[in-house]
Amino acid sequence: MTLRGSGPRRGASLSNLGLIEDGALLVRDGLIAAVGTRAEVEALPEARAAEKLELGGRVALPGFIDSHTHLIHAASRAEEYELKIAGASYEEIARKGGGILNSVKKLRAATAEALKKRAAAALKQFAAYGTTTVEAKSGYGLDVASELKILRLHKELAAEQPLEIVSTFLGAHAVPAEYRGKTGGGARNATSS
Repeated sequence: MTLRGSGPRRGASLSNLGLIEDGALLVRDGLIAAVGTRAEVEALPEARAAEKLELGGRVALPGFIDSHTHLIHAASRAEEYELKIAGASYEEIARKGGGILNSVKKLRAATAEALKKRAAAALKQFAAYGTTTVEAKSGYGLDVASELKILRLHKELAAEQPLEIVSTFLGAHAVPAEYRGKTGGGARNATSS
């Protein structure tokens, strides 16, 4: 499967995955050097000395990139998604004790060890489903110490397992409780996803 093309697929082109019947690929230094039919790839001079692996009819496809994850978090927000699907607003969810500020509270209370264990289990699941790169956002700390804890855990986890973790800072997407109502401290009732 190549998924090659000049841009994003839309409409009927979504069903064209670029399958190459009896396909092969040539890998050099961990990168794909050539792709095509078995005959085309095996005819390449470099392919003659290459180690051959038979995949037994399986499909080779690019790894998934999972963007906008909150890899480091203390608890699931699945029940909030059910409320959202049922029509609840973020404000209603927050009034019921959910939302980002609830996630912040739980993350701040959690130990780095507990957060890391939860994230490591999630990374195993990502890998099992074909993800090779995770964009991992901070943002559930909303104070310097907690945001740095998240980013340190990203770095540790990246060094300890094979998935690539790309850390991104997602700061101040809600006003922390300790700053609400203070003048000059931003919006009083900011809520987000």
